[in-house]
Amino acid sequence: MVLLSGGRPQYGVKILDYEFLLDGFVNRVKSNFPDLELISLITRTTPKQGKEKVKDMIIHLINHPQPPYHTTGLESFRQLYDEFTASQISEISEACLQKSISAPHQEKNRYIAPILELFEKNTVQFKRRFTDYTAEFIANDEIEVSNLGIECYNTIKDSIEEEKRKAIIIRVMRVIEQKAAQDMINKDTERLLNLVIVEQSILDRSDLKGLIDTLHALLNEAKPKETQILGIRHLARISKFHQRKKIVVGTLRAYLESSDEEIKEQARLALESITGSELPDNSQAK
Repeated sequence: MVLLSGGRPQYGVKILDYEFLLDGFVNRVKSNFPDLELISLITRTTPKQGKEKVKDMIIHLINHPQPPYHTTGLESFRQLYDEFTASQISEISEACLQKSISAPHQEKNRYIAPILELFEKNTVQFKRRFTDYTAEFIANDEIEVSNLGIECYNTIKDSIEEEKRKAIIIRVMRVIEQKAAQDMINKDTERLLNLVIVEQSILDRSDLKGLIDTLHALLNEAKPKETQILGIRHLARISKFHQRKKIVVGTLRAYLESSDEEIKEQARLALESITGSELPDNSQAK
């Protein structure tokens, strides 16, 4: 095989010889700490039929028992993805996903980040699979994991079919309803409320009514003050109330008589947002 460099012919090894050398290199990487620049050089000069072995090598690095190897594997994936097919990219992404599932919550993002960067390069099958895991992450009771799920969703949502997006948001609504029933709506839950409110436009009328009912139920004087204020603030962000507007406005007007100045002020602001009419400070229900 003749390669041209600066107009001068250079003689390289035959493909069969190259395959032999590639096998030796891959085996060496698996048993010795690899060099990212060398991996890059080998990957970019490897013929198409050799990419499968390089892909397997990167997966091996990501799955290696020693974490320093993971860094090289992940960086190789980030830098060399354009050398692989969508199917090969998805195989590496799957290795990253599985690693993130088993990793401690503080390390999950390390393995998720390359998937998010290269999400569009993956196969449709992997995209759907990762979307399912995104929903699992969001519903997780660990705040860090749930926040990672929300980050994933916000990154990939424009690439998800609307029905799939809707299914995720409805699942989040069920988590909120469960927490509300257990009096666990607080600042930690607000991230879930924000996600649903931002995505309310993709909900059906019946689902939106269910969301309004859940928020309205938080406006119960028996609930903690923090919970009531969260309910008021998020009701103020609802775009369409359908048949629920009258009852919500009535409850908020009753709150204008509250002895708690903060609740009274939040109710006033919510009423202004919902009715479009400015109310004076410390106004009284009429």
